[in-house]
Amino acid sequence: MFKKPFGNLKTSVPLHGSDRRKFKQRVVAAFGVSQDEGDQLVPEGLESIKFSTRLNQQGVAYLGPEGDPLWFTIGKDSDELIPTIYTLWKKQDLVPFVSTPPSVIPVLVGGADLIIRGVIQRPSQPIAKDQLVSVCQYDRKAEKLSAPLVVGRMAIASDQMAGDGNRKAVFVLHAWNDHLLDMGSKPDVPEPSVVAEATREEGEDSGPQEPSTLEQEQEQLSPTQTSSSPHTTTIASYLSLQEVTDILHKSLLQSISTILPVSPFPILSTQFYTNYILPCRPATTTSDDTIKNSTHKSLTAFLKAAEKASLLTLKSPQKHLQQKDLLVMSANKTHPSVLGHVNYKTLKDKRRRRQINKNDKAYTNLDDLLRTCIYAKQQSKPAMAGNTNASLLESEPIKREELVKKVIAKMQDWYEIVRNGETSQKEVVHETCDKSSLIILNPWHCRQGTLKLIQVLTTPRGRKKALTFVTGFEPFVTVGAETMADELKRNCASAASVSPLPGTGMKVMVQGKQSKAVLEFLTSHGVPKQWIELRHPQNVRHRTKPTKPPNPCLAALATVARSGLATR
Repeated sequence: MFKKPFGNLKTSVPLHGSDRRKFKQRVVAAFGVSQDEGDQLVPEGLESIKFSTRLNQQGVAYLGPEGDPLWFTIGKDSDELIPTIYTLWKKQDLVPFVSTPPSVIPVLVGGADLIIRGVIQRPSQPIAKDQLVSVCQYDRKAEKLSAPLVVGRMAIASDQMAGDGNRKAVFVLHAWNDHLLDMGSKPDVPEPSVVAEATREEGEDSGPQEPSTLEQEQEQLSPTQTSSSPHTTTIASYLSLQEVTDILHKSLLQSISTILPVSPFPILSTQFYTNYILPCRPATTTSDDTIKNSTHKSLTAFLKAAEKASLLTLKSPQKHLQQKDLLVMSANKTHPSVLGHVNYKTLKDKRRRRQINKNDKAYTNLDDLLRTCIYAKQQSKPAMAGNTNASLLESEPIKREELVKKVIAKMQDWYEIVRNGETSQKEVVHETCDKSSLIILNPWHCRQGTLKLIQVLTTPRGRKKALTFVTGFEPFVTVGAETMADELKRNCASAASVSPLPGTGMKVMVQGKQSKAVLEFLTSHGVPKQWIELRHPQNVRHRTKPTKPPNPCLAALATVARSGLATR
């Protein structure tokens, strides 16, 4: 099913805590595992991503905190959870298994289904039709059973396998080394396990067995022997609550000192935890080293402790919003703990190293320009194009101003061979261009026309909302519109965007009545206040109730009283 690349792959979306707990209960109910095993199979930091295959089959994949696909569904609005190879390697007895010779595994990986003649072993308990099973490799010479390499669905019931050997036994859904497995870290296959001693009496060079031999094999593989095999055992190491807390604290320091950028603030607490803290855990850690297994027990308590230590600045969500997560406003990169932190190898580094193609070892330390040239050369030769790792060509986003500075720094002077005592014509032209360029490119130079004020306009939007627009700031400040929007977004804790104006110039929009914050930003960049014009919205006129007409009798009495004709 995943032999060919995905037809369409959406952006991953983090699962909230309540959705993850519901997902775990579905796994516990469907596969009969304990709550602790459910936490291991459905770890925190789970993300969902929608996809469609080349055959236009819709599905949803659920990724772990390290990016490994753990579960997936096939079909629109399908509720059946199918474990991946990564999940079966955590708990190899999650679904029943059937075994096949080593020569059959490459055929299954290539996209073919398993036929009855290729089945060697299966559990003694009956397997129903359409039930999920895993396919393992059985090495008769070494008498070892590998970890699950294929996930499929039974084409027929297990008690009907004594018929035609060419009939299909298992429909393959997901196999080792397909494109679904390539989404993850692709670790090494676990070590195979030794099967029962009774299988040693059989011939070493026999191929796939006939149905009569298959029944004898079922009697030899008793449930006790199958359950006692290392094939079904999992080894887990447990840390104390304080040790997990120390790991998460180190991960926070690692993220602040290495991968945490400046511009994306504010960040939701769940996204901050999933995208920055979990990937910065040590490479030797396990999926159980999460907030739930620490002394804090909750993400809010962990972030509050970091704020108390002056590592983070938090902000509570507004009451009228439905969002209940905290907002991480900034991180203190000058904190003594951050400056004294020693970087280490993280899970993100480990996953990135696994993605490097072994055939590209000679090119991993090349300059980016040379790496791009080699990639273009390999694309021209189909035999070499398959050895290129596209992840090596990925680059971090860079702002336009920084890109221009790097380009100017890489520029070289012109060279020309001239006679002694003669002046190069290019040098004369170059000096003339330099003088004119310095006049034009100087951030402060004379221009013709009238200098207009910076307009800061606050307009109402609805009954309780407002928008603040900033225009005409280009002649005064040296920062660009994108930089201004990023700083106002961080200072105001509101959304900000940039849009072009008709003709020339840019317009910066900030949500809310932020004229005071804009004024502080402009004055901090050297703009005098007299060159800033603040325009506020007009007061909303509320409709008043009409007054009742005066009583004519009372009006007559008042007239008489004023004329002095009233009597007591």
